[in-house]
Amino acid sequence: ETAKSIAIVHRSGAGSTFPVPSNIVVDDSDFPGTGTWSVRRGGAVLYLDYTPGTETPYEEWARLKGLTEGNNAVDDDPDNDGMNNLAEFSFDGNPRLGSDVTKLRNGFAEVVAGRTSPYFTVPVRRGAIFNGSPLTSLSVDGVIYRIEASENLSLWSVPLEEITGTAADAIHANMPTLSNENWVYRSFFTTAPPGGKLFFRARVQAP
Repeated sequence: ETAKSIAIVHRSGAGSTFPVPSNIVVDDSDFPGTGTWSVRRGGAVLYLDYTPGTETPYEEWARLKGLTEGNNAVDDDPDNDGMNNLAEFSFDGNPRLGSDVTKLRNGFAEVVAGRTSPYFTVPVRRGAIFNGSPLTSLSVDGVIYRIEASENLSLWSVPLEEITGTAADAIHANMPTLSNENWVYRSFFTTAPPGGKLFFRARVQAP
């Protein structure tokens, strides 16, 4: 959210009068934001001002999903599907629908020119920056992502790189639609082809 000022009345002549700002009631009952509206006079103009609220991205998400004080903590799992609210938020899930199918996918595709490999696609908050090994993101909207791969479900140390460009576009074109622009798909592949099976996982934590 950002602060905004909208000119709603312009006084056109010396004989014209302004409504008194304090007498104007702003009905924001259908407005989804968390900030406040007010009316003020500035010279010959009457302004409608919006002051943003102080919710974190997670708090806003929880409110819009209908979570309340009894089930909106990051560790809560209102739909009992095994994914707590932090994971649902991180991966664009629905915390109130246990039958909701996750948007995490794996497959086999050409990840770079002339090279086919297993891949793992994950929805993450826009702006996530990954580095290191295992691939770990900087904190974004109160979430740290960790993308890992293993050949035996015990040692999660298979090196991964991100798929970019047209290869990523081709994979993401077949993915479920995300809720809004706050999430984006990111895809990863192994730089060390496994000798047998390969398992992927994505983990999240608060900073």
